[in-house]
Amino acid sequence: MKKLVVVLMMCFVLGLTGCNTKAKEEALAQTTEVVSEVGEISFTLNGYWGIKTSEEKEKKNISDSRICDLEFYHTQTGSNVSIIYDDLTKIKGGTLVRMEDYVNAVRDSLITSEEYTYDCSEISSTILHKKEYINFSSNVAETGAVQHYYIRRIEDQMMIMIFNLYGEDSLEDMLNLSEAIN
Repeated sequence: MKKLVVVLMMCFVLGLTGCNTKAKEEALAQTTEVVSEVGEISFTLNGYWGIKTSEEKEKKNISDSRICDLEFYHTQTGSNVSIIYDDLTKIKGGTLVRMEDYVNAVRDSLITSEEYTYDCSEISSTILHKKEYINFSSNVAETGAVQHYYIRRIEDQMMIMIFNLYGEDSLEDMLNLSEAIN
């Protein structure tokens, strides 16, 4: 009887392992492309990624000038990507705002936040898909997230891409999800 119970338990465990492997393969095989047309960038996501609905993105719109265009998240780790556009025609200083001043204002708003404690890196620039972005990162003490901000000007808008990473997720893996729209 004990041998039968042990054999049945082993079959059950092996069956679960097989189901998990099959579910993982299915999730990895399923792909969805999400596009930020203004930013000329797309992301190819597997089945482990969820995409925020229009209603969920609406809640993230901070002001009339700032619109959340695209947001998606990893269903297992919580890592996520947000693409936000700030309409310069609707902010103080308008289209005369210099890139350096805008990026400093975004960074400074994190440093002076009363909600979370942000430890921000220095500002630098990088090329991503043949476009120059001004970027910096921050560690968020309360959540354990590492955030990477990529900002560039597109005519009368500022595009802010925010990569929020949790756990083992890497920026390189997140950037590999993206490609330029030609």
